[in-house]
Amino acid sequence: MIEFERKSLFRLTAPLFLFYVIQNGIIFVDTLLLAGYSENLAAAVSMANQILGVAYDVTGLFSVGALILIAQYLGRNWPDPEKLDTLKV
Repeated sequence: MIEFERKSLFRLTAPLFLFYVIQNGIIFVDTLLLAGYSENLAAAVSMANQILGVAYDVTGLFSVGALILIAQYLGRNWPDPEKLDTLKV
């Protein structure tokens, strides 16, 4: 059986937090640069970022749901560990 190591919540979430801080910083700088060129262009890019944000959130919800289902099946020992080798791709 696979041995799992317990990790702290901070250690697990730190890379995600750093990713979102960097992503929001890039969006902010892009908006500032474009606002100096044209206000309409900055508004269009801001709207596109909102739409992409919703798409990222929906994708994240589906991935978390899939992870929950996988964890529940593995917690119930489904599929049987003997059959698990046949399911590997």
